Amino acid sequence: MYWSDHEWRKVYFWLALVVLVLSVVYVNKSRTDLDLTIQRDLNTITQVSTPELFSLEPSRITSKEWMWFGLSSRQAVVAQRFAKNMDGTDYRQLLQCYVIDSLVLARMMPYLKLPIKPTKERRKKKTYTALYTSKPILKPRKKKKNTPYGVKTNLNKIHFYQLITIFDTVKARRFLKYRDLLGGFADIDQVLEIHGVSMEELKHLKQVTKYQKLEVKALAINVSSFKKLLQHPYLDYNMVKSIVEYRKTMKLLDSHTELQAVLQLNDKQYGKIKPYIIFKIN
Repeated sequence: MYWSDHEWRKVYFWLALVVLVLSVVYVNKSRTDLDLTIQRDLNTITQVSTPELFSLEPSRITSKEWMWFGLSSRQAVVAQRFAKNMDGTDYRQLLQCYVIDSLVLARMMPYLKLPIKPTKERRKKKTYTALYTSKPILKPRKKKKNTPYGVKTNLNKIHFYQLITIFDTVKARRFLKYRDLLGGFADIDQVLEIHGVSMEELKHLKQVTKYQKLEVKALAINVSSFKKLLQHPYLDYNMVKSIVEYRKTMKLLDSHTELQAVLQLNDKQYGKIKPYIIFKIN
């Protein structure tokens, strides 16, 4: 039996229609299965209660607690096995596990209760004897002012693992790099000069750091090379060129007024540079 082209076209049309219908049914079924899987995982995660403070010991960290910090069920098993084989109690070792990143560690930080390191020798309590008595009376100790986040850290000494509780990892690295280039922050508002830092993050940083009377690494303006001066964020190429030419043709700089005149800056602009300049040669 011979079929014409018109009849073959009809066959191809119906075959294509059947394939299309089957593919739509398969895609809808796959989506339904995926939604059920996601809902089941969400139900599992929401059933996990918020953990209380716990010591960083393998027996204390359960798979459910790992899931509360954002890991899936499989990742939680891997993290639990890694924690059991940890050598020591340094929480930074957790970053060596491939399923734990800095974001997961930052979520864990408020709930970690790290063990206190034993001191070699205990200091003797200072005592004094009151008048007309022979009994020693303990001298009252000054209490340290603690914040809700713990003891405040100096702004120029805060480290990466404290910064990631405030910023993301990219901003934390920018913070450390900019602080090194400056030679330390003279004022906490300089943090806003870092790209991406918001006022909310600055307010959080003020709550956990000490930022009064900050010490910075000063720049010896009379002996530093052209390359070293140019590395400072507040000195551009034209400023450094003016300083070097002035030192060669005139004399060594000996006051802030003289340097401000050489750089041709107003009081507000020069006020940012002033804490980082010293005129001593030795």
